Amino acid sequence: MMNKNIKHRHQPLISVITVVKNCEESIEETILSVLNQTYKNVEYIIIDGGSTDSTKSIIKKYESRISKWISESDSGIYNAMNKGASLATGIFIAFLNADDIYFPDSIKELVENYSIKDFDYTFGAVEIEDTNNNIVNLSKPIDNLPISSNQTLLMPAPHLSVFVKKTIFNQLNGFDEKFSLSSDYDFLIRLIGVSKKVFYFKNPVGVFRLGGKSGSFRTYLENFLVFRKHKYSIVFSFYHTLKHLIKEVIKKIFC
Repeated sequence: MMNKNIKHRHQPLISVITVVKNCEESIEETILSVLNQTYKNVEYIIIDGGSTDSTKSIIKKYESRISKWISESDSGIYNAMNKGASLATGIFIAFLNADDIYFPDSIKELVENYSIKDFDYTFGAVEIEDTNNNIVNLSKPIDNLPISSNQTLLMPAPHLSVFVKKTIFNQLNGFDEKFSLSSDYDFLIRLIGVSKKVFYFKNPVGVFRLGGKSGSFRTYLENFLVFRKHKYSIVFSFYHTLKHLIKEVIKKIFC
């Protein structure tokens, strides 16, 4: 494990965690989007799941600027994300997938607003890019937080836009590892349940790239279990799961 973090004593430390395995085609751009942030007091942690392609070589290329990185097997993406969070020492932590990128001023916007406002986490918009590198949509967070966590139906915000205080992350015991695809959704529902102190980014935070497992049939089925965990009725949970599955089928047939 490498630890090369240089702290700026008068600026809050922000921790960014990337979980990766065999992403040689995209990991370098992801790394550079963190290292080239205009705000410099960033602790960058990479958790590699034992890549067998050139991913580790690319990480080593930048290891003098990466705060910590490890390469070892894990039991799934959320196990790796929890592992990364346990190594983080920043006030806020965030998770940047190995296919995605931040825009250069995103962390600067976070810190500048945190210096004048009190908030526990952030929501924001992200650009959605297809497999041909075309921007196809702008994914936005919900406008108003619900009164209680079990009133949250849709994904509250793109996961890429969420920076959360580490104290809150620890209070929630991180990601529930029994979910292999929907634990971020479950986490955001729980997050809203313990705090309404959210900051909304004015500008899009970065780019989310399509092509992973999110939005798959299995994800929607797992969301059903998330609904039930948060005490939605069985009818409600079944109806909304079925609705999204039908939309997914139509999309695959006609799009």
